[in-house]
Amino acid sequence: MDGQIHKGGLIAVSDGGPVFVKAIDGSGEFKDKHYIAGVLREAIKEIGHDKVVQVITDNANVMKSPKALIEVADTRFASVVIMLKRLKLIKRCLQAMAISEQWASYKEDDVGKAQKVKEMILSDLWWDRVDYILEFAVLIYDMTRLVDTDKPCLHLVYEMWDSMIEKVKAAIYRHEGLEDDEYNSFWSVVYDILIDRWTKNCTPLHCLAHSLNPKYYSTEWLLENSKLIPPHRDHEISLEMSKCLDRYFEDVNELNVVKFEFIAFSRGRFPLPAALTDRNKMAPARAEDLVYVYSNLRLLSMRNKEYINRDTKM
Repeated sequence: MDGQIHKGGLIAVSDGGPVFVKAIDGSGEFKDKHYIAGVLREAIKEIGHDKVVQVITDNANVMKSPKALIEVADTRFASVVIMLKRLKLIKRCLQAMAISEQWASYKEDDVGKAQKVKEMILSDLWWDRVDYILEFAVLIYDMTRLVDTDKPCLHLVYEMWDSMIEKVKAAIYRHEGLEDDEYNSFWSVVYDILIDRWTKNCTPLHCLAHSLNPKYYSTEWLLENSKLIPPHRDHEISLEMSKCLDRYFEDVNELNVVKFEFIAFSRGRFPLPAALTDRNKMAPARAEDLVYVYSNLRLLSMRNKEYINRDTKM
């Protein structure tokens, strides 16, 4: 049986398939290797030592050395960006290595490749390209990393994507020395990729959560950018939010009450984003029960042939 810590939960895998064992409340804990080891020890005791043959942990940053080089692989999260960031951290060391006597006397394996690597490491143009890639790629990486944490952020995702796309464009246009209304073929490609990914990830639930966040009705947030408008005045957000409400409330009378309440909410006044601190919070015990039920229902549904073969299997 394999045990996996994933986003505050433990999943056990056996010949019969995966089962979500329990959610873990890690609030207030520094999730380093020592904390994870303690959680795993307790889980192994519950499951039984004789039933555990392997343990798989998350690849969070706190679990690794920041300067360790990793192998670029499709299964790793943003591995290319991480690799470039780490190469930049040890830039001077790499350059010193490339001009050392030991490197000059290198005669094994592929000598031509070694020479090419040396030329790249010592090239200012190559490092300029690395800086350019990181200038906009880190914006994407930081946003996706932020939503991959244990912190509740469903109510922030829609605006985070929107803001990230604008920042990426600004970084590219600043580097290319272009005005905001000028066409750039590279930005066009990047934009299409980002929009395609956001289209696949965005759900009506994101729009509903965005619409119920007092921050996006506050005067302070609206004054940050002249293009910003409150959620209830955004046609796309309103349409997707309505879809979400229609799915949740099958009873027409309940649906009408909810929509009436939302109209009253959206017309309210939220002078400061501090109104967020007044929202109700779900108790950890109830959250753990909901995660347990939801996760196991999904795991069970994956055994269904209809789930595997239908268009939405991914």
